[in-house]
Amino acid sequence: GGRLFPHLEGKGYSAEAAMEANLRLSKRGLMEALSQADLAPGQNVLIFVDQFEELFRYASGESGTDSHASRQDAAAFVNLLLEIPRHSGHRVYVVLTMRSDFLGDCARFQGLPEAVNRGQYLVPRMTREERRAAIVGPARIGGAEVSPVLLTRLLNDVGDDPDQLSILQHALNRTWVRWEAEGAEGPLTLKQYTNAGTMAEALDQHAEEAYAALGSPELEALCQRIFRALTDKATDPRGVRRPTRFAELCEIVGATPAGVRKVLDTFRTADRPFLLPALTAEPADPGGLVPRSAGATGGIPSFRWPWTGGRDKSRRGRGPNAMGLASRPRADSSRPVRLTDAGAGETAGSWSQPSWR
Repeated sequence: GGRLFPHLEGKGYSAEAAMEANLRLSKRGLMEALSQADLAPGQNVLIFVDQFEELFRYASGESGTDSHASRQDAAAFVNLLLEIPRHSGHRVYVVLTMRSDFLGDCARFQGLPEAVNRGQYLVPRMTREERRAAIVGPARIGGAEVSPVLLTRLLNDVGDDPDQLSILQHALNRTWVRWEAEGAEGPLTLKQYTNAGTMAEALDQHAEEAYAALGSPELEALCQRIFRALTDKATDPRGVRRPTRFAELCEIVGATPAGVRKVLDTFRTADRPFLLPALTAEPADPGGLVPRSAGATGGIPSFRWPWTGGRDKSRRGRGPNAMGLASRPRADSSRPVRLTDAGAGETAGSWSQPSWR
């Protein structure tokens, strides 16, 4: 492998700062940076941009940034990527993933629609056999089997709708937790799946548990304000996450850092990774970003559409269902939403462990 700016090593200069300076210098900044990297002859470079639709939110200034500056930065970023194919001397490849319902937004950037059209690949739906393998494969690697009755029920529940795959993933995660709590013996059963809430209620139940753990009406009300601040459906009905700095979030919701941190920490534990960064990764410091969870690429789907309203049978309008917190997310239909993806907030993983453990 290569190293960026090896000539700066030991001289007190930051490779990150050097990279940013190169990128901001011109639209050829990325190629210039790569030309200074210690790359072996013929070595390939892959630039992978996940959730590219977030750029449209950023360009609109919806993350609390100056809209004019954000538009300029977004356009410069796109130009850096578009410049790569014009230089055949480097073996550099660019891959973007994006929700298919945002394809039309590409027209906001000169040259981007043409580039997308030349290389667009719409990920097809998984077949029933592929879904079967995605369910039983990770379980077997984890030392368990899925009972035939449960497997048939899961396949029927998910159907062929790709928007349900992240919900299936979450339901399997909760079923696995119950299987472990019962001694981790025998196959995963239909009873465990039913007790977890099935695909219809597993996400709701999990959100209810986190909401109930807050322990007071004051924190419940604060929780509602926080999730409203972190999600944008007013300017875009498709639902867009709104990453927000911790200090700014405290100001928006009108609460103390201690109170906001208590709510955030409740929803970003290892078994409730609904918010990022994870509790074990870094604290919610005053300068840290608090984005929503990564959605269908994670082991636990994010609440991408949290304010659409929903059912609430157990808490008479007080729980997350009443405020839409547990509304079902829309899975990315333009990308591989696989049940073998890694845990929340991580990139897509392999079959090395059950994705829903």
